[in-house]
Amino acid sequence: MFSTVKLYIPFLKYLRKRIPLLILLFILILGSTVLLIITPLILEAFLKNIRMQFATGLLLPLALLFLLLAVARPILSLWEAYLGDNISLLATNELRVDLTLHCLALDLRFHTQHTPGELVERVDGQVATLNNLFSRLVLSLISNGVLLIGIIGMIAFTIHALVGLVLALFTIFSIVIVYMLHSKALPLWKEARKQRAEMISFTEERLSGLEDLTSSGAQSYVLRELASQSRAILRTFLRGFQAIMRTRNLLRMFFDLGTVVALLLGVLLFWGHAIPLERVYTLFYYTTLLQVPVEQIVEQWRSLQQGSGSIANIHELLAEKSTIHGGDRPLASEALEVAFERVSFQYIEDTYALQDLSFVLPAGKTLGLLGQTGSGKSTVARLLTRLYQPQSGTILLNGHPIQDYALADLRRAIGIITQEVHIFNATVRDNLTLFDDSISDDVIAQALEQLKLTDWLKRLPEGLDTVLSSREQALSAGEAQLLSLARLFLRDPQVIILDEASSRIDPATEQLLDQALKQLLQGRTAIIIAHRLQTVMQTDLILVLENGRCREFGEREALLQQPDSAFATMYRLAAGEVRQ
Repeated sequence: MFSTVKLYIPFLKYLRKRIPLLILLFILILGSTVLLIITPLILEAFLKNIRMQFATGLLLPLALLFLLLAVARPILSLWEAYLGDNISLLATNELRVDLTLHCLALDLRFHTQHTPGELVERVDGQVATLNNLFSRLVLSLISNGVLLIGIIGMIAFTIHALVGLVLALFTIFSIVIVYMLHSKALPLWKEARKQRAEMISFTEERLSGLEDLTSSGAQSYVLRELASQSRAILRTFLRGFQAIMRTRNLLRMFFDLGTVVALLLGVLLFWGHAIPLERVYTLFYYTTLLQVPVEQIVEQWRSLQQGSGSIANIHELLAEKSTIHGGDRPLASEALEVAFERVSFQYIEDTYALQDLSFVLPAGKTLGLLGQTGSGKSTVARLLTRLYQPQSGTILLNGHPIQDYALADLRRAIGIITQEVHIFNATVRDNLTLFDDSISDDVIAQALEQLKLTDWLKRLPEGLDTVLSSREQALSAGEAQLLSLARLFLRDPQVIILDEASSRIDPATEQLLDQALKQLLQGRTAIIIAHRLQTVMQTDLILVLENGRCREFGEREALLQQPDSAFATMYRLAAGEVRQ
């Protein structure tokens, strides 16, 4: 029990900013509770006046007061719901932002171990389980506890102490039994949420590979698997739902029995002239009303338990810490020298992606990075931007280890363009500025003019206001690289890493790319993972990787003049293919 409560306590900090709203919500809940307690007393007074046939002039005021209370309760409930939902949305949205920022701060190794679907389920779906906690759970437990004590107290002090004691013991017994039964349903809810997260991940992965699935005719397999997972979730949910319904029905049966016992005691007390007839009715009303707070307490406790699996997952996510940390050394504003000193790295234990790699790229120079698929070219880029940490060796910028620089400064200074340029579902303007409103249209126009991309922009239907997405208004691989070059130019980094698009690019776009690339590289240190002969011929230095090792490194012209060099051989083969 207490372990479940402890899981929720850290999240109460999201309610601190909303204390005035919480106080108002508590007043509304308390007011509603008081109205419930005093309503039977008004009915008792009404019945007493009828039975005794005195002060009949009070009947109308009592009836009007009862009507007023009947109208006031739903109004208070409406404001409770509005205020509770408002508090809940503000708090859970703040938590979602914190979780998203936390995920973005984690290193790439974490993201390779967790699918996007799993993270979306934790950040969005599982945070929703806190809605009830933030909106009214704590206050509801308090108010229902007050209502429960108030009802039993009213029975004990206004009707009979023995009846109050019997109903108090009966209520405690009911809560304990129901709690024990609810606990058996908890593993089913945890299993259902785990299955749901797996299904979301499965769906997200299959949708991302929709083209391959369609072309290979694998849709039927995906549908069968999705149906199988859906059935498994349904079975688990149904078992949990059945357990909950059994508990609810048992609770109602207990209270039906309790009502019968209370009425029997009331009748016996009436026959013994201990209480008047109208007090028997008040006892019946209170006994019936007693079911409300007990059901609410059990239901809220069930919500706590049901969400404990999700809360545990959120705790687990927040407990994840990045293994990559930065320093506080300032970065120079000019081009930077890049050096690898005996760097080794493994994605998988005992399998080297890079092994004992050393090279120096002087400031303002351009390095062409060559090698077969899997030789470690992309790993060089990932290590330089500190998406991963090498197991051994040192990477230097201007003679200092990259660990000495703040991560934000480092990643601001190093601009990278991958083969898969991400296009946001937004305007060209937002895709270029990455939603930075401080960059004006004039600055964008100037950057595009410097990169000689003005004609490309003019070809777009609505210029900077053209809306792009992955489906509609799709860009070719070359156009996406053009957009990415312009995006990088606006950032003005000191080091550029370009993983050139390997897909076929039309001659016109290729010419634009070459012009833009020349302009972008001026005065900057650059590493180009090249796939085209023409791009390699623009670099100052060449590094050929083979199985994660440096096979060859040197000046491009010097390597070309060595007939037996790996680069010269590549050049001859590529030139031969072009002539053919």
